[in-house]
Amino acid sequence: MDQQSAKYKKLMAMLFYTARNTSVVAGLFSLIMCVLLLTTYIQLEVHDPLDNPVLTSMLEKVTANPDDQALREQLRAVDWLARKAYFTGQQQLAAGGTMLLVGAAVLSACLVFLFAFKKRFPDSLASNKLNNIWLKNTAARKVIALSGAGLAAAAVIIVILSHTLWRDYFPEMRASGGDSAGAADKNTSSENSQNDSIGQGAAAQLQSLPYSQTFISNWPNFRGPGGFGVAYTQKAPLRWDGAAGINIAWKVALSRSGFNSPIVWEDRLFISAADGQTQEVLCYDAGNGELLWQGQVNAIPGSPAVPPQITEDTGYAAPTMATDGSSVFALFATGDIICFDFQGQRRWARNLGMPDNHYGHSSSLLTYKNLLLIQYDQSQGSRVLALDTATGETVWETARSDVLTAWSSPILINYNNSSQLILQANPYVQGYDPDTGQELWRVECLMGEIGASPAYDNGMVFAANQFAVLAAIDLNTEQIVWQAYDDLPDASSPAAGNGHLFVATAYGVVTCYDTGRGDVLWQHEFEEGSYSSPVIVGDLVYLLNRAGTMYIFRAGSEFELLAAPELGEPSDCTPAFVNNRIYIRGRNHLFCIEETE
Repeated sequence: MDQQSAKYKKLMAMLFYTARNTSVVAGLFSLIMCVLLLTTYIQLEVHDPLDNPVLTSMLEKVTANPDDQALREQLRAVDWLARKAYFTGQQQLAAGGTMLLVGAAVLSACLVFLFAFKKRFPDSLASNKLNNIWLKNTAARKVIALSGAGLAAAAVIIVILSHTLWRDYFPEMRASGGDSAGAADKNTSSENSQNDSIGQGAAAQLQSLPYSQTFISNWPNFRGPGGFGVAYTQKAPLRWDGAAGINIAWKVALSRSGFNSPIVWEDRLFISAADGQTQEVLCYDAGNGELLWQGQVNAIPGSPAVPPQITEDTGYAAPTMATDGSSVFALFATGDIICFDFQGQRRWARNLGMPDNHYGHSSSLLTYKNLLLIQYDQSQGSRVLALDTATGETVWETARSDVLTAWSSPILINYNNSSQLILQANPYVQGYDPDTGQELWRVECLMGEIGASPAYDNGMVFAANQFAVLAAIDLNTEQIVWQAYDDLPDASSPAAGNGHLFVATAYGVVTCYDTGRGDVLWQHEFEEGSYSSPVIVGDLVYLLNRAGTMYIFRAGSEFELLAAPELGEPSDCTPAFVNNRIYIRGRNHLFCIEETE
């Protein structure tokens, strides 16, 4: 019994010393972080990069000389540097505040343990003079406890300030969409015509793509033809109820998970699924939901024996498939890529190398002529490549060693009668020749973990990422013409058409911008946010939230919500719109919606 008591006493002493030493380290760490954060905060208040006399003077000159393009470019460059410095400081405050909060929490936990130890074992460590200070000096304990509480309060205040200060301090930037040069543009830019149909204007861009009429009237890849969120069809259902079965043409249960969105070609619908053990491609009859075939993705040379580590909201089958009308292509988190014909016969398969990606690979596929286009950005060895759709052999490959891991997908546009493949990742938006892989241009404007894909409208590319920027890039000059910084997307990709840009966030805010000037035309906050991307269908925008509610609102300069039908289950996938039908992949079911009632 005495031996057990000795061991117990030794264990408690060890715990005491560990808690005591950890509290000292946590206290010093928290104190240092608090000093650094307060110093940074004061510097931003005293020397605000946005309150720059040089910037103000240049803005006045541009306002007085709106046709001086050289001066305008200088203003944009200075404006961008000032905003980059400002938002870098804000990110430092946010990150440092979080670290301070963690340090204060560790200190508090240690102090709670030490006080509890004193109450239960008042004399067990009294022989040590230092321990006596911790255990018996009430004043010292109170000072330490109050210091810990003060540091925790300081952490909370700094985190809140770092998140909200800039919104309140610079409200005019929220209203204008950001860019100072864009503000000067307001009096000189031509007005976008409001008489044209936004949906027809957006769909007209599909006609310029290097695809057949059959291709653009189907849904061959993520976000439709070209991948920029515009449907060729001009009409889609407005009313349905997934739980009650109202206007549900068919509904089938899914046996395996996957966050890829459905693609549709005439009477065929395709999705992929994987669970870490099994990878498969599924083909359904688009008319009645019958499972036509189920292709197994296995026995691929180079495929990893152990699946990669992924997060639950990415999974093993995040990339949306693609089709060229005769074959379908699927890519998985393992790096396995496979091609089936429409009857379910394997044509070819290979492994691209397991992606070095801490969430799991999610960039979706595109087809172009006889090429399968793949954005393969990762921690090491990022690249964009094109495979021969008939053989799977690499036709061209371009290294992207100067970008970081990204989860965005490429889009294909037509600009000046020439096709361009547009990719975005930290820190660049880049255009490539899809025939050769040659880089055509680049603009440095992004930061962070890029999940959203670009949008395009009439010679303008729009790139955005949460906590970074929304940048409008004019392909004529390959320069940023306006920027915005508030309420930006996480995973949802923007959609643009005929002078309007629609941006949805993961926390429910949707913003409509004028694409030419960057003005905020309207903003609305919904109760639930979206990972799914908005799609322009005719004169309407369809946006599916994470709970399965479809927000249907007018694609116009004023917000008008027309309907909000319920799917009956959560979904993070972007719907497909073909022949007045909507196909949605929910968490547990695949739905076909057709308005008959």
